[in-house]
Amino acid sequence: MIKGFGVFSFLVFLILCSQIGEFGPGFAVWFLSCLLIAAGIIADALFLFPQSFEIHGLKKIFAFSKVNPGALVNTISEIASVVRKDGLLATESLRKDLKDPWLIYALKKMIDGYEKAVIVQVIRNEHLHFHEQFISLEKYKDRVASSIPLFGLAGTLAHLMHFLSKDEPGLIAASFVPFLLSVLIQILFNAWAQNKVDFLTDQHRVYYAVLENGISGIQDGINAEVLRDQLMARIDHA
Repeated sequence: MIKGFGVFSFLVFLILCSQIGEFGPGFAVWFLSCLLIAAGIIADALFLFPQSFEIHGLKKIFAFSKVNPGALVNTISEIASVVRKDGLLATESLRKDLKDPWLIYALKKMIDGYEKAVIVQVIRNEHLHFHEQFISLEKYKDRVASSIPLFGLAGTLAHLMHFLSKDEPGLIAASFVPFLLSVLIQILFNAWAQNKVDFLTDQHRVYYAVLENGISGIQDGINAEVLRDQLMARIDHA
């Protein structure tokens, strides 16, 4: 379905290319250039969309934007305090109120008697999986961004072809609008997308660092205040 929408968007792009040459300098050529470039970007983005992102993969990546490392540290400190005072079995009541799936998983495995290394390794494997996903996201962003000027160039060439066939001097200035606009869009897209990817990557890295160290600290019986200071130092350092 994603590729089908990409084909449709590309057909819209071709239709707009065939029509843009009818317009001279003015609002119309700028507006049509925006539509043309947008259709091209959407088509390219859908064609290049990684298969690993198709089944909620992208949704899981963007879920890291909602991660609150400070709140996670407070939750881990509370669990550590209960474990140190009353033991692991006392966390059963806390587990019902937890929202983080990995904390729920880790506490259950601790109660079942699994060793720290086994639990942490499972979480670390998930961490590595998302690390690979972020590498794919970075490559995907670069591919889409690098193709943006090509759609503007196509619009400019289509406009120039009409200009050369009609020999209308007023059209030559408007011919460069699509390419100029595509370069500006590429600059803005790169700035926005890179900032978003960097933020999500940092959120992902801090989340798993806090989670792994927190679970290890809980199972080792570290004092809740000491564990909290260690985890907060990890966040501040990040």
